[in-house]
Amino acid sequence: MTCLKTGRVYRIKKDAYHIYIRRNSLLRFYQKVNFTIIREGKRLEEHLRNRGLLTW
Repeated sequence: MTCLKTGRVYRIKKDAYHIYIRRNSLLRFYQKVNFTIIREGKRLEEHLRNRGLLTW
């Protein structure tokens, strides 16, 4: 796997997944699934707040 930030190649023993969520499904993904990685969940929450989709 290649790191997008550094360009370095890493060997991974675990499965890696890339997911694509359509813009109109972001709020639903946040409410029902969200991320287990706290950093990613906060980024999603910040994005939804900036778009005015998250009011609380």
